[in-house]
Amino acid sequence: MPAPLKLLVDDTEAVAMLGDWETILSNSSVGGSMQYAGSVGSSMMLEFSGTAISFFGPVNTSSVSPHIGNITIDGQTVDLSTLHFVQNIPRLATTEDTTWYQSDTLSDGAHKISFNNLKFVFFDYAVVTPGSNTNLAGQDIIYDEPGGFDSLGGEADGSRIIVYEPGESWSQFIGETMIVNRTITFSPFGNSTHKTRDPGSSATLSFSRASAVSVFGQYIPTANGDNRSTGSMAVRYILDGVTTELSYAATTIPAINFLLFSNNSIDDGDHILSIQLVNTSDSDLALDYVVYHITGTRSTAPPFPPADDPRDIDIIIGSITAVVVVIVALTVIVICRKKRRKYLSHLPPTGPTSVGKMVHLS
Repeated sequence: MPAPLKLLVDDTEAVAMLGDWETILSNSSVGGSMQYAGSVGSSMMLEFSGTAISFFGPVNTSSVSPHIGNITIDGQTVDLSTLHFVQNIPRLATTEDTTWYQSDTLSDGAHKISFNNLKFVFFDYAVVTPGSNTNLAGQDIIYDEPGGFDSLGGEADGSRIIVYEPGESWSQFIGETMIVNRTITFSPFGNSTHKTRDPGSSATLSFSRASAVSVFGQYIPTANGDNRSTGSMAVRYILDGVTTELSYAATTIPAINFLLFSNNSIDDGDHILSIQLVNTSDSDLALDYVVYHITGTRSTAPPFPPADDPRDIDIIIGSITAVVVVIVALTVIVICRKKRRKYLSHLPPTGPTSVGKMVHLS
């Protein structure tokens, strides 16, 4: 089976906020923005269904420690020692998202979490672990497989759903910290990416039951001597046979949660997306994670096929077709043999017979 599902809740979705909140635009934030509580008294609340929830955001402050008065889940006060804040780092000295709160395992069902009396706290997004009965319809699934989105390769256990070709053109980076100008560090979602610089390299994934798909990665051009990128990159996306080619211009600002591709108007069916590097001068095509928006009113099934290789669907169809052809051929043979037997049963005997006496006429 693929890795456990995770539901993405962005800072602009379904989160009730009160008090002094500031929206900060950032190309390193999921969705391009995050929220910042600047004064004591701010609060936020989120209702969700699942078995656990985590909150992410930069843990930096502007010379004072982040503050949360209390946290409650379903009315019960949470031990604040589970918070993971770093103190006394200049505000936005780095925009690396960190898990600053993670709940214990909860009962499978609906829950309400509240953060009260917040100050100097950044909130980028939350990740919910759905339960077996969680309704996925209308939700955004963030998919980052075991070891990261980068380690998908088609293994025997069926845990991989993305195929990278050719394998030797892709490099896996697990736990790597990205360094920009030797002063700012970044880490990808799930702590890993998969990268290539070889034109023609591709990554193929299949999915279903989704009305939208978005592919995120990192766009951190290699800097030259003056720390400025001079190159660009072009990538081709083929979704169900429809090709879209996008170019990414050189930039001096690293983009961590970079939206590489998005399609928000696909039908609720089976889909195959191929990502192909066309050309690049000094930048990696670095894939990190995929977000799917699930359709319908009620669904507990993930948007992924059970096979580890998206092309296995074609293999299965081909195998079924071959079996059908063989069955039809055998049926035809059996019918022909029966007809032949019936035909022969109506013929006169073919052995020796008496022809009587020969009569000579004179």
